[in-house]
Amino acid sequence: MSREFPEFYQCVHESAVSVDIASLYGGSGTIEVSRLFRSEGFLTPILLAVYRIPPGASEGVHAHHHGDDNLGALDEIYYVVSGQGHMIIDGRRVPIATGECIFVPAGVPHGIENTSTDTDLKLHIVAAPRT
Repeated sequence: MSREFPEFYQCVHESAVSVDIASLYGGSGTIEVSRLFRSEGFLTPILLAVYRIPPGASEGVHAHHHGDDNLGALDEIYYVVSGQGHMIIDGRRVPIATGECIFVPAGVPHGIENTSTDTDLKLHIVAAPRT
């Protein structure tokens, strides 16, 4: 069933392809970004990404900070849909698992890796620019 929403409430689907996020941030393997949505209707534009990280793959440690020509300063929320792994947050290695939610403020170095040998790590990541 198709619904008609006012334009303000619509999210724009920008991508449905695999993106080599791992090489972008110095991780290993390939992370599939199967969905990428943006909404410009909010006071602050918000991005929603759906990640699938295969066993042994990692995003690489990085930070989203002011002056970043690519993305700028972003606050991010990682929600673990399924699987397990580790996040590196400001130099600390923290285990993560299904159902957990992790907030990473702009400027804080972070990365994520799938520590499983046989199960994908699936995440929803919400990012909002910090001004």
